[in-house]
Amino acid sequence: MMTRKVFISFLGSTNYGECYYVKEDFKSEKVKYIQQATLSYLQAESWKEDDKAYILVTKGEEGSYQKNWLDNGHTDRKTNQIIQRKGLKSILDEMQLPFKVEHKEIKNGNTEEEIWDIFETVFNLLEENDEVYIDVTHLGKELIMSKLPELRELAITFLGLDMIKEPILISAT
Repeated sequence: MMTRKVFISFLGSTNYGECYYVKEDFKSEKVKYIQQATLSYLQAESWKEDDKAYILVTKGEEGSYQKNWLDNGHTDRKTNQIIQRKGLKSILDEMQLPFKVEHKEIKNGNTEEEIWDIFETVFNLLEENDEVYIDVTHLGKELIMSKLPELRELAITFLGLDMIKEPILISAT
């Protein structure tokens, strides 16, 4: 059975500025979304048609679906005018990746029940033998250190990866 590569990332609702992402010998082009840089870093353009990318979004007027998945989701605080800017969906479409990129709605994660719902959503995206790249770098150091310290330590110890700085690879053994 062929191993399917799966990229999973959480899209926030912040009005991100453009920047470069750097990892060892890799330097992204100037981008607004870490998902674009991470997929380039993972050389996703060479993945297969059966591979997948899932971008997890929250709904609602202030959710990441409206703010950053779709185009023109933010307004200028001073003028209250819509900022004309491509959303992540448009940017990933322009990358012409050989596999399907889908957004999946998740809860905000404000309660234990919502967190378990997010876990179930992610779990249901996966198939046996998937090679999973999960990116939680958007959470930031403080949240990862306070909510996921054990998972971070496991990734550092067994994978040599720090989930604060890079996506972690989870694959069947």
